Amino acid sequence: MIKADQLEPTQFYTSDINTDNGRIYIYETDEEIACEFITVEDHSEEWGEQCIEVTVLVKSAEEYEKFFKHHLDAYEKQFI
Repeated sequence: MIKADQLEPTQFYTSDINTDNGRIYIYETDEEIACEFITVEDHSEEWGEQCIEVTVLVKSAEEYEKFFKHHLDAYEKQFI
């Protein structure tokens, strides 16, 4: 799982990256997360420091639960 502070662009990153056929994988297992789309927005220039926002629309609720259960748990915990 990638945390915001762990995202480090490689030498191949450019701010005008094309994500039309983008895919996202779990680093440790090389398992693909089924997605509808991925966007990458580089806000570094306006913020004055590295600030890259990645948005992923996961294909299904089951896929989201499989890879992001900790987010579901945190959301549900606020209502306990």
